[in-house]
Amino acid sequence: MASSTQVQDMPAENIPSQTHPQHDSKVVDYGYLDSIKFYLGWKSPEYYEKRILSYNSFYPDETETKSSEVIDTDVGNNTFIHEFCVHNKLPVEPGKEPVDIVLVHGYGAALGFFYKNFDGLSDIPGSTLHAIDLNGFGLSGRPKFPNLKGDTVEDVIESEDFYIDSFEEWRRKRGLKKIVLIAHSLGGYLSSCYYLKYGEGVVTKLIMISPVGVEDSEFSLLRKESGNRDLTEDAKIANDKGVDIAQEMFDHRREYNSVVGDSDNLSIVSVEDNDNDIPKSVRLEQARTLKISNKWVTKLWEDNYSPFQMLRCVAPISTKFISRWTLNRFGKINDETELKDIMEYTSRIFLDKGSGEFGLTRLLAPGALAKMPLIKRIPEEIKIPSLWMYGDNCS
Repeated sequence: MASSTQVQDMPAENIPSQTHPQHDSKVVDYGYLDSIKFYLGWKSPEYYEKRILSYNSFYPDETETKSSEVIDTDVGNNTFIHEFCVHNKLPVEPGKEPVDIVLVHGYGAALGFFYKNFDGLSDIPGSTLHAIDLNGFGLSGRPKFPNLKGDTVEDVIESEDFYIDSFEEWRRKRGLKKIVLIAHSLGGYLSSCYYLKYGEGVVTKLIMISPVGVEDSEFSLLRKESGNRDLTEDAKIANDKGVDIAQEMFDHRREYNSVVGDSDNLSIVSVEDNDNDIPKSVRLEQARTLKISNKWVTKLWEDNYSPFQMLRCVAPISTKFISRWTLNRFGKINDETELKDIMEYTSRIFLDKGSGEFGLTRLLAPGALAKMPLIKRIPEEIKIPSLWMYGDNCS
């Protein structure tokens, strides 16, 4: 079967929003005392997830057209996969087969972050939506992550297997023969890895939403042909191919700064925009070394620390900081109670036992660049239709 791959830069108005229009009322912003009270009185993760899922009309009670259930599936190795399953009860359209859609979240996230998408994604008559928490995340099992450095191809593959082997065991035990796989961010990277190992004949369509780990970089462990070429030669090769790498890195810097703001000290690329007189080979060296002003961030990354460990160190007051993140991501929601529910759900899963989060530094290098980039693995192997979506509202 010939593959069909589409890459789309989605305008904001064409992307289903996870949020309501912006409201003008005072939004939830936890203070230190509120954070301590929440920490001392918090309940089980299931309690907070249920509150999030209850914003869907078909949970916990079914409607005329849809029903839903929460399922934990044992996948061996002392772990399990947590799932929110939505069944469309309408009859399958004539001439069509029932569709199983699997939705996979990104790094540090969980299925509850997609609660506003469950209704739309389960609208196909006779379809079943399976929103899962990856192994080590959300309400799934949280086994110890393998003690790997992540500096060899073998280490990276073993790190990928931590997620995708349990995913395959979940699929097998759930009896899913064919699936449409929709995945976001790190979930997109891992879903692509799953397709490469297990997906032929199983995955019928691959829909990637702002997947991480696609582009090639100097951090790639798959690079063999470049050897020890010096940077001047690299710059010449780029120019011969018609690619102005330095300018592309400048453009990336502008886009990045527009997001993080001028006051942010963390810079992915240490390149000054007004230094156009610097030779391109020198500017390329600046870009390729990825000098991060906060060197300790790089050190923590290389030592396989997780950002969630820092939150756990200040656990009693961590909800104050998590509430800021929640406002940035979900701040357009019009209901303060709903926003508070999201914040408390987020806090509960962020502060749970560390597990899957430790895979990030094994799979990606500082700057979120893949150690085994998909661009070197997927194009020649993919045999199914795929859609790769990028846009301001895909994050």
